[in-house]
Amino acid sequence: MENKNQKIQPQHFASVYDYLEALGVLEFGDHQDIQEAKSFYWSSYRKRRKEDFDKKNKSISISFKLDDYFRLKKDAESFKMPLSKYLKEQIFNKGTNTSEIELLLLDLIVELEDEEISQDLIVKRLEILLQKLQA
Repeated sequence: MENKNQKIQPQHFASVYDYLEALGVLEFGDHQDIQEAKSFYWSSYRKRRKEDFDKKNKSISISFKLDDYFRLKKDAESFKMPLSKYLKEQIFNKGTNTSEIELLLLDLIVELEDEEISQDLIVKRLEILLQKLQA
């Protein structure tokens, strides 16, 4: 069968099997024809899914210094979230949610565990937390 699979567009079919049946490769084609048709179906399917996704979503790219990246990644892991989800939550909640307060508390706890924090710094951190809670 010579590239017959490109005459019928895959998006009109509910499954790869329906597509292969409509092409007739299941009945009249050999193994190579079936493989080519399946390959064309799935590449068209992925292309269509990407186009649909791109219509509904926009992606952006941002860069961080390595130490900032690792800090954000560590913060995201403390909430058991992927970094992208964590960043979205922080952006859309504008930093005034419980997550930020929890992060400040975690930072304070880590600093207290290190025992390298002054009493004045502890007071400043607690004042910041109090302000966040009152906001």
